[in-house]
Amino acid sequence: MKRTLTAVLIVGVCILALGCGPESSNNSLSDISTAWNIEFNLASPSANIVGGDTPNTQQGYAAEGPDSITIDYGAVVIRSLRFVDGEAGAVDTQITAEEESRDESDPDISHKGPYVLPVNAALQPLGSGAVVRGAYTEVRFVLQPARASDELNGLDDLLGNSILVRGRIWSAGESRRFTFSSDYTSEYSVRGVYDLSAGDDVQYTLRFNVGRWFRAGNAWLNPGNSGHRVRIMDNIRLNIQVDRDV
Repeated sequence: MKRTLTAVLIVGVCILALGCGPESSNNSLSDISTAWNIEFNLASPSANIVGGDTPNTQQGYAAEGPDSITIDYGAVVIRSLRFVDGEAGAVDTQITAEEESRDESDPDISHKGPYVLPVNAALQPLGSGAVVRGAYTEVRFVLQPARASDELNGLDDLLGNSILVRGRIWSAGESRRFTFSSDYTSEYSVRGVYDLSAGDDVQYTLRFNVGRWFRAGNAWLNPGNSGHRVRIMDNIRLNIQVDRDV
């Protein structure tokens, strides 16, 4: 009897092992492939802000602000991008070197950069990554300054900055050049309903609405004025959206 019971237990363990085996070896079945694109929307409320030798046709209405702004060049560095659920806690605005190292090996982060992105009208793909199926409430990404070890693709003046914009400030038909940069390191959140429970492949676009970075209502903000800097940084943070591409 004892020997029979032992044999039954062994068979039972083998069955359990066989039952668990395929599931553990096919964890990819619980993942969904997600592809990301980055897009910089260069249109302000009624005009395009990318210009060169001519001022923007959309004029400002505040006496203390410039008549218009045009952008000649810009770049942004994204260190990582991921989906999170409602229990992720507050965004991390003070990312340490230890946290950066941890993120590089975190399997829940589907897209790991750095991604050095020129600010232009082209749709810029980040590639695909695997995400566990489910419902998510936020898309989070990290902006961090470019490092010497990053592939800057000719954007060497981005070194040490996470955001860099160069352009022209126009007043009375005359222009002067400006450079707006930030070495800010922070996690950003775009809240929404992101259902990744069905389907095989999904694609999203993270869109920066650059045309609103230097706007305050009907007026233009002066990127060369330190008093406008906080508002511009708020505009960068608030004018980001995520769209699912169908």
